[in-house]
Amino acid sequence: SAFFSGSMVDGDQDNTDYEVGYDLKTDHYTLGADLQLNSEWLIGFAYGTTETELEYNSDFDDRTENDSDHYILYASWYRANFAVDMTLGYSEGEFETQRQLPDAIATGSTDNDMVYVSVSGAFDFSQGGWTYGPLAKLDYVDGQIDGFAEQGDSVWKAEFDDQDVKSSIYSMGGQVAYAQSFSWGVVLPYAQGVWRYELKDDRDLIVGRFSVSPTEDFIITPDDPDRSWFEVSAGLTAVFPHGISAFVSYEELISYADTDLYTVSAGARLEF
Repeated sequence: SAFFSGSMVDGDQDNTDYEVGYDLKTDHYTLGADLQLNSEWLIGFAYGTTETELEYNSDFDDRTENDSDHYILYASWYRANFAVDMTLGYSEGEFETQRQLPDAIATGSTDNDMVYVSVSGAFDFSQGGWTYGPLAKLDYVDGQIDGFAEQGDSVWKAEFDDQDVKSSIYSMGGQVAYAQSFSWGVVLPYAQGVWRYELKDDRDLIVGRFSVSPTEDFIITPDDPDRSWFEVSAGLTAVFPHGISAFVSYEELISYADTDLYTVSAGARLEF
């Protein structure tokens, strides 16, 4: 089978004691194919592309843009009402930065890469057209943003060291779906709620230096990561004849400090 999906993310973060707030927009698209090995195992490969833009809360056109490519291996194991999903991904991309200095505009460009792993499990109970049950997931991310030097006609342009990006998130929650049959196919509205917990509780400092004083480092202290928050989602899946299915979903971040985030996704799958 093969599938295509896309998602649009819209969000914002308020100004904090350590960070300037921003508006965020992300477009992500994924194309993949998988193979059902037997009644229990499915394996697949997917390619994705992501475009993200941050516009900071300032009187100037300060912004960060990131374009990245994703290469994903995934597998699923099913037995009776129990399922386990596993994902191994690698992404690489480019960051572009722009910020207003007292006497000029500074721009920067650098590369980033990331490895991410996720393992999730779910158990489903069935009653009539209803399916419901618990789920749990572990996500691990290990990445790096390469060091770079800003360009611009100013003594206040800066050079930044490599930045590590690490995260380990445990999730648990539940999901429910209802299957309704029609003459042309099956419709499954569904809802899900999860609690997420960040296991890594320290922040990585950002080290740099100004061109006017290249031997003296400065340190930027970002916010501590929020340790606990919720995500809720709802959607609709439709299954049509000839192995065609499609879905649409909405997801919202809840109780994450100073941050709002909303995601709308849609996709289609063809069995062959």
